[in-house]
Amino acid sequence: MYTLDSEEKNVPKFVGTTEMKRYKDPQIRVNMCWEVGDEKKCVTLEKSDAYKTRDWVEEQGGCVFWFQALPN
Repeated sequence: MYTLDSEEKNVPKFVGTTEMKRYKDPQIRVNMCWEVGDEKKCVTLEKSDAYKTRDWVEEQGGCVFWFQALPN
């Protein structure tokens, strides 16, 4: 018969804590394309600049139609 006691015997016991390192974001670049009025533009920007640009485009009533993160 399978009981909780026999189940616990097969499970390794871990004592103490495990320290984990915080993942640091690498410098991420972003390809993005947008349109504001008659102007269309595609550029590669750092992540923070890309988000600022996206916010600006939306404030101007434009449209971001491509936003892709690039591996470094």
